[in-house]
Amino acid sequence: MLQQRALLRTRAAPASGGGLLPAAAHRSLCCRSRTTMRPQASSAKVQSTAADWIEANLGAGPVVKETFVGGSNWSSAYIYDTAGGRQLFVKLAMGGRDDSMFQGEAQGLRAMHATKTVRVPEVYHVGPAPNGRGSFIVMEALPLGGRVDQAEMGRQLARMHLAEPADPEARAGRFGFCVDNTIGATPQPNGWMDSWVDFYRERRLRHQLQLLGDRRMSQLGDKLLDNLEVFFEDIAGDIRPSVLHGDLWSGNIAGVGPGGAPAIFDPATYYGHHEAEFGMSWCAGLSADFWASYRAVLPPAPLAEKRKELYLLYHYLNHTNLFGGGYYDTSLRMLERLPAAARRCTRPPPSAPAAVAAPTRAMSGRGKGKSQGERKKAVSHSLKSGLSFPVGRIARYLRKGRYADRLGAGAPVYVAAVLEYLAAEVLELSGNAAHDNKKNRILPRHVMLAIRNDEELSKLLGNVHIANAGVPPNIHTMLLPKKKEPKAKHEEEE
Repeated sequence: MLQQRALLRTRAAPASGGGLLPAAAHRSLCCRSRTTMRPQASSAKVQSTAADWIEANLGAGPVVKETFVGGSNWSSAYIYDTAGGRQLFVKLAMGGRDDSMFQGEAQGLRAMHATKTVRVPEVYHVGPAPNGRGSFIVMEALPLGGRVDQAEMGRQLARMHLAEPADPEARAGRFGFCVDNTIGATPQPNGWMDSWVDFYRERRLRHQLQLLGDRRMSQLGDKLLDNLEVFFEDIAGDIRPSVLHGDLWSGNIAGVGPGGAPAIFDPATYYGHHEAEFGMSWCAGLSADFWASYRAVLPPAPLAEKRKELYLLYHYLNHTNLFGGGYYDTSLRMLERLPAAARRCTRPPPSAPAAVAAPTRAMSGRGKGKSQGERKKAVSHSLKSGLSFPVGRIARYLRKGRYADRLGAGAPVYVAAVLEYLAAEVLELSGNAAHDNKKNRILPRHVMLAIRNDEELSKLLGNVHIANAGVPPNIHTMLLPKKKEPKAKHEEEE
C-alpha cells in the first residue's frame, strides 16, 4: 500500500514539504509527469546518519531494515524498520544540500500538528549529514489505507483553520511564517506582514509574476494588484491568520487505517486567510460531503465565491513557472478576467428578512408512510463523488459491456474522474487554440490542434480521427520557395 501511495503522491520537484512521501513527480491524475519507483529492501543493520540518530535517540533499537519507496532529483525516501518493531519515514538529501528545505517542511508539519485536528505526521528530527554531505529528516510513518472520509476531512480542516496559531507573530494578527519554504520547486517567501491583502499581493502574486518575467502578464497583473482590496470589502478588518497546509491537492491527502481518517502531508505552510487553502481545489477531489462539513463549521463569507479565482491564480502562476504550456494561457485569461470581476465586487446590500411562509397542508402519498415534504431528496453518485460526469450512467455501460467478471464500486467513479479530467484538458487547450485563431467558438479543427500539439494527448489519441478537423499544418521544406539572399551579401562575395 505504501508503494501504491508513493506512486500516486510523488512530485518531480522538491516540495516545501514532503511529510509522508517524497516529491518525485508533479501530477497524478491532474498533474501528468510520472516517475516509476521500485521498492528495495535490505535486512542487515542499516548504516546511515539517520539510522544512527534513530538508534541513539528514539529508544527503538537499531534500524534493521531499509525499504526504498521513491526519490526525486534531490532526495530519496525510505521506510526504516527498527529492532523494536517501529516504522519511521526518512528522507535523505544528498549532493551537499543543507537542511533548509527539510526545516521548512518540519516547521510546517509541526505548526499543523499543534492544532490537534487533522492527522499530520509527527516530525522527530531534522539534521545535516557529516561533513556537509547532505541532510535528513525523520518522521512518523503513517499507515495509509482506505478511502478518505471526506466529511470528517471537512470538519477537521475547518477546525484547523479556526485553531489558535502556535506562532506568537500569527497570534498577534500577522501573516507569514517563521521560515521561507517552497511550493514545488518554486521558492515561497513568507516574511511577516500586518495586512493579508498586502501579503497576498507582494509575497504571493507579485512574487510569481516577477519570476515569470512576462511583460504582458506583468501589465495585467499590475491592474489587478492595484485594486486587490476590492475583493475583500465584505471582510475588511476581520481576516485572522489561520495555519494553512498551502498545497492541498489530492496527492497530499490520504486515508489512515480502515476507517479512512484524513491525513495531510507535504505542506507549503504559512499563516494566511483560510479561503486561500483551496487554491489547488481544481486538483484536490474535494466532494460535496467535504464542503457541507467544512461550511457547517466555518460558514462562507458573502464574497467568498468571487475570491475563489483570485486564490486559484497563485497556483496557476506557479504551475506556469514550473511547467509552462497550457498553464500560461490559463493564467493569462484569469489575469484578463479578474480586474473586471474586481469592479463587480461591491459590498452586498443587507438581506431583507425572510418572509414567513404560510403553513401548507402536506398531502400524504397513498401507502407511502411519509408526506411529500418529508421525503429525502435523492443524491446522485456524481454529486457524492464531487464530479460532473454521470457516474451512474458510466456504471451501467461498464456492466453492460462485461469488461470484467466483477465491477468494483469505485471503478465507475475512477473512470468518470479520468474522462472528466481529459475532457477539461482538451476543452481548455481547444479554447486556447480558438482564441489564438481569433475565433469565439471551438471548432473541430481547434480540438485537433489541441490534441496534436500536446505530446501526451497526441500519444493517447493518436489513432483518433476528428471529422472536419483537417490535418496539422506541415509543409515539406522542399515545397517552400527558396529565400533569396540579400543584394548586399552578393556584392560582398563578388
